[in-house]
Formats: sequence, structure tokens, C-alpha cells
Amino acid sequence: MEPLQKFRFESPTNIMVVGPTSSGKTMLIKDILLHRESMFKQPPSKVVFCYAVEQPFMRDEKFSFIEFVPTLPDIETFNNTDEHTILILDDILHSLKDRTTGDALTKLFMRDMNQIMRLGSQLMPGVKPSFTEIYKWATSEPYSYLLIDLHPSTPADIVLRQNILPDEIETVIYGAESLTASRSAK
Repeated sequence: MEPLQKFRFESPTNIMVVGPTSSGKTMLIKDILLHRESMFKQPPSKVVFCYAVEQPFMRDEKFSFIEFVPTLPDIETFNNTDEHTILILDDILHSLKDRTTGDALTKLFMRDMNQIMRLGSQLMPGVKPSFTEIYKWATSEPYSYLLIDLHPSTPADIVLRQNILPDEIETVIYGAESLTASRSAK
């Protein structure tokens, strides 16, 4: 088996960080941004972070490359740029003008095992171990996460990963046939 390359997000891409309140979503995003040069195949030239609640790290000099915005900006302004821009919407759903959409999205992303099982049955129908088993295993520790990489160029046997950050011990890949951990280059 060929050694795996370290994980990098494709560009352009859509990334959703989903989890219950206080599960570490913002901190994971913060860590990805700190390592942006190695976490993206094309590192972003601009980062806009829209937030509902200010976080202490936002005042840290290490994050001076980020434009922090306490509201949702006009999304159309992002269509008129050639820059590789990352737009982060952190807990900003409640500020959507269309409350129905905001409520629907909030309900969609609540940690509900039925939703996780439904997602798993679509991603990995009939595969053992099941997606639900892999999800439970990967997220059994506080602040742990499961990356689901659905980019068309991602090989099927490495779609589910954990520990993708450069300073994490090893990347764990959950294959379709077993819950064995594989080490990737960091």
C-alpha cells in the first residue's frame, strides 16, 4: 500500500463543521486556520470570519490575518473576487433574515443519532462496520471529530478520517472493512 499524503482541503471547496454546542467546532476551525498554509492545497489569501459571539482568540495577534465580522456580510461581494477567500459563518444562523431557513438549518445540524444514521445509510449502505459505529468510535472522546471527505477526487477507502491537523499524533482512517488506524505523512 502506498503511503498516504498528508490531508489537505481542496480548493474551491465547501466545508461544514457540525456538532452540538460546546463540542469544539470553533476551536477546530481556529486550528485549521492556524495551519492554513499546510491544510489547503491552495492556501487562502483572505479569511473572513463572521461570528455571533466574540471569542477570546479573536484578539490574539496570531489571528491578525483574519477579518472578523460580527454580522453576515453581503455574500455577493465574494462572487466578485479572484482571491482564494475562506468565508466562515460561526453560529450565525440565528441572524438569517429568513427565520424558517435558519430554524430548518439549526434542526438539521443538531446532534441526533437518527440524522447520523440516515447520513451513514446514504454514504455507506450495507458496509461493515456501519457509519454509525465508525462515528461513535471516532467521536467517543471530548472534542474529537470525524472528517467526511466527499470530494470527487478522494478515494473511497479514505473518505472517513480523524486527526487531520499537523500537530495531532496520527491521522486515523476508517476503512470500509475494518476500524483499523492507518498512519499518514504529517
